[in-house]
Amino acid sequence: MLHLQRKIKDGKIKEENDQVIFIQVAFFAVGAVLLLWYLAPWVLNHILNAGNVLGIAFAVMLLLCGVFVQPVTHLLAPGNHAPGAVVLKAAVALVCAVAVLTSGYMLTGLIQTGHRDETVLVLGCSVKGERPSRMLRQRIEAATEYLEKNPDSKAVLSGGQGPDEKISEAECMRRELVRRGIAADRLYLEDRSTSTEENVDFSAKIIEQNGLNRHVTVVTSDFHCRRGMLLCRRAGLTASSTPAATDVYLLGTYWMREMLAVVKTVLHI
Repeated sequence: MLHLQRKIKDGKIKEENDQVIFIQVAFFAVGAVLLLWYLAPWVLNHILNAGNVLGIAFAVMLLLCGVFVQPVTHLLAPGNHAPGAVVLKAAVALVCAVAVLTSGYMLTGLIQTGHRDETVLVLGCSVKGERPSRMLRQRIEAATEYLEKNPDSKAVLSGGQGPDEKISEAECMRRELVRRGIAADRLYLEDRSTSTEENVDFSAKIIEQNGLNRHVTVVTSDFHCRRGMLLCRRAGLTASSTPAATDVYLLGTYWMREMLAVVKTVLHI
């Protein structure tokens, strides 16, 4: 009888150890993948912003959870109701809920409405000298496709000139679109803005002053569509989106940063 009880106890201990090892490997694997994903924009493109800083911090936290897996699993165990454990569980649940809900809300901004002949509002992005950056080129390609399919549409190209740019983002987009066969008289330039909020506010004034269609389609990177639409509606425009694809290695960084910006916009902070 004692031998059987010892055998059952040893089996339970082994099962618990196997579970701990599995959790530890999962922490290390996910943490390592996320660390590489969020480091890539910094290493390859010298991009360092709130998105990959938070992503790197989160990845490091997962790796530390792997190192200290036993105390972490003890704190997160369902039956642990100690004050510290309750606070940790509540914090994890809150962060996960905000991330999931915000990401879901951002994804709804990618749903295409099928509207035609809207005013195309292209949001700017960095210019390398006089040439569009990779991300701006992707937005230009999406705008070109829409304008070719909707020959009656006009476009407002929005983006000022940064200190390291030889021309404004709006002018860069105009040159590229004309080079791709879009008539210059269909293009209106907004070249004073320095933020997404100014992109939309200044462009809304151009739309009003020139009697353009107040139904707009926001052409911007996929992660950026929802906030662009929110700001358009706040400016009195009816908005849909025409998303431009983002390179996978950049998506994590910009998605993380944009989640913070969407929460800030929704709360009017």
